[in-house]
Amino acid sequence: SHSACPDQVWMDHIDTLFADATSPTTTSQPQPYLVLDIGCNKGYTSADFLDALSPGTNMNPQTLVTAIRAIAKEDNTKFDRDGGVCNDSKKALNRDRSTVRDVEV
Repeated sequence: SHSACPDQVWMDHIDTLFADATSPTTTSQPQPYLVLDIGCNKGYTSADFLDALSPGTNMNPQTLVTAIRAIAKEDNTKFDRDGGVCNDSKKALNRDRSTVRDVEV
């Protein structure tokens, strides 16, 4: 068994997709989107969603690996591949960090 480390280019502009989808129309008020991510492993995709869609939370792959390592240190242990099998914790952060979006994650 192995991870293929897929290229997630679709995540690069997911904030734009949600901004377009939640923009008001002439007939309705904008409605917030609800994103439900059923994460697995260490949660890096979930942290990536939060970074892209709710940057004010300061939850992103880099802060997640910092928390994972702090817990491991408290427990006097080391988690195997704590940065993610595909080095997820080194992914670049969302470029638009100050925007507040009408999206719940």
